[in-house]
Amino acid sequence: MTYGRLDVFLPDGQFKTFTLSDESVSIGRSSGSTIALDTEALSRYHASVTYQNGEVFLTDLDSVNGTFVDGVRLDANQPHVLYGGEEITIGDLRMIFQSLDDSPTRPILVLEDATRRLEQAELPFYVEIEQPEHAIPPGAHISSTVTITNTGGEPRRFRVDVSGLPEGWARLDRREIDIPPGDSGSAVVNFKPRRRSASAPGDYSVTLTISETTNPDMRLSGVVILRVLAFGGLGMALDSEAVRAGTPLRLHLQNQGSAPLALRLIVRDIGETLRLRIEPAQVTLPPGGRATAQIAARPRRTKLFGDSQQHTFDVIARSGDAAAFMAPLRATLEERPPLPGWAAFVLGGLGIAIAALMLVGLVLLVQPPPTQPVIDSFILLSDRVAQDEPLRMQWETSDATSIRFLVDDLEIRRTGVMDGEGFLDTRGLSGDHVASLVASQGSAEVRMDLPFRVYIPLEVESFNYSPRPVVLYVAQSLTLEWNVNGAAVTRISGLENFTAAQTDTSFGPGGSITLSGIPTAPLTAVLYAEGDQSQLETRLPLEVIAPQCSPADGDVPLRALPVETGQVVGTIPRGTTVVVDAQDALGSWLRVQLSGGAHGWGLRSALICAETFSPDDLVKELVNLPPSPAPVVTSAPLPTLPGTDSAAAQPPPLSAESAPAVPPTPTPAG
Repeated sequence: MTYGRLDVFLPDGQFKTFTLSDESVSIGRSSGSTIALDTEALSRYHASVTYQNGEVFLTDLDSVNGTFVDGVRLDANQPHVLYGGEEITIGDLRMIFQSLDDSPTRPILVLEDATRRLEQAELPFYVEIEQPEHAIPPGAHISSTVTITNTGGEPRRFRVDVSGLPEGWARLDRREIDIPPGDSGSAVVNFKPRRRSASAPGDYSVTLTISETTNPDMRLSGVVILRVLAFGGLGMALDSEAVRAGTPLRLHLQNQGSAPLALRLIVRDIGETLRLRIEPAQVTLPPGGRATAQIAARPRRTKLFGDSQQHTFDVIARSGDAAAFMAPLRATLEERPPLPGWAAFVLGGLGIAIAALMLVGLVLLVQPPPTQPVIDSFILLSDRVAQDEPLRMQWETSDATSIRFLVDDLEIRRTGVMDGEGFLDTRGLSGDHVASLVASQGSAEVRMDLPFRVYIPLEVESFNYSPRPVVLYVAQSLTLEWNVNGAAVTRISGLENFTAAQTDTSFGPGGSITLSGIPTAPLTAVLYAEGDQSQLETRLPLEVIAPQCSPADGDVPLRALPVETGQVVGTIPRGTTVVVDAQDALGSWLRVQLSGGAHGWGLRSALICAETFSPDDLVKELVNLPPSPAPVVTSAPLPTLPGTDSAAAQPPPLSAESAPAVPPTPTPAG
């Protein structure tokens, strides 16, 4: 079965498409890989794509250069779910994963605990809404199911409305549903943000409103959070792929992603025969933004005689984010000497004689001035780098015999390589600094300075919470403590399934917060930190368990309502462990989870619960119980006491005033 495809954009401008149909697909430089690509950016066995239970996973196989999805580096050997539309970058390779299943009712795995129930006592229906369980990039999709239960005594027609999203982001498989009394019906809401620059990343509050069509005032509304990730994309083009010497060449850039894009622009001489310069060398584009850079290209040495010659060079845009992807374009410079090759022979003889006479005079009269070295280009591939990471650079010089590199006027290295690439050591550095290139020939020197910044990378030094583990459906206080090395500001979020209290208060590098609430679903704390020009967002799952009980002695019947007269809907066999999620208002009954989302009530006195929680702390569920039947009064003869006349024990006869009127007996007609 084909479940997707991988579009691969190679550094030389080629484009390849690979269909994904095997359950396991390997990507790497080795010829034994399913997708083998001959590039140094890949490790021999770099990453894998697997298909399991209807989901697609991408796993980095502990590669050297790492694997990035929408600009975020994957943890080694940790599967990452792909939903379609993600941009995958590995060094200078760029890939797009396309899912081939775009059904609006695509099945997804949703945890039962992620379902939210909406109800009001006066309404003859209630609603259950599944929360989207993960974030998606634009172009991918995820579904949420709305289930409506008609608790009234007559058929009803319901309408589902979605609001709070840009136009075209949400679709319903059916907007109106007919539901018989006592039955349920569902509608599927499919969320698919458009893959456009205007699709800003972040959390979107989506309001789902369910109303009765004949009486719109009878409605219930709930909010689900759709978390949209950023995606990257770059469009670039040259005015022309071939240009003549002396003619400027323009590079056009467009950020096709939904997040700001910082770019470093580089021109690379293939044959080392050109002098190249691009301005500006750095640019930051907002989502959808455009920019133009101008390229100046000329031969290193001008030829007066000869035929036309083609010089090849590359124009490269490198992203400034952690993915550091590269997008190259190739161009050629055409050099046309002003005189043909045969003219050199005609002028050669005359030139030799004149040159010989002039040479003698010049040697005697004038000493040639020393040649001045030239720095053609000096580029830092990033103007900010993490501490202890190498600061990469490129340089080109002319007429120099040696070059030196300095940081804050302190010499770091010296080399005789006039053109090349290298790096500077940043160990022990932090803050703002200046990198310098000094080119020398004899006593002549020329220098170029470039500023850069070394920042301390953010790292979660500690994260603790109590109690551990957290128990579902139980009222409790949750305390979280953390510390992030190198952070100036930290925040904790992501605990909406525990409490409605705001948790976006800012802290310093470390913090502690205590919240009171009732967990209704698995909990994942999101720790956000900001440092010196760096940010960190990490998801920290909490250990969550369900409250469990088992029969104290013998089988325990489960009833539809928390009363002895309730209908029996199941039985807990002796020795069986079950999950309880609520207690009744008096604490005498515990609600037990059954298969298929059903519930039953069991007597608390008949159950023994785990020591991880107290049943007294379970959430209380208010249940509307049917009224008790009125007692039936029957008449019976009064008992005869000893020594009493039986006639005296009987009730006295009715008086004339209290006796009911009896109609006269009619006299027969004579």
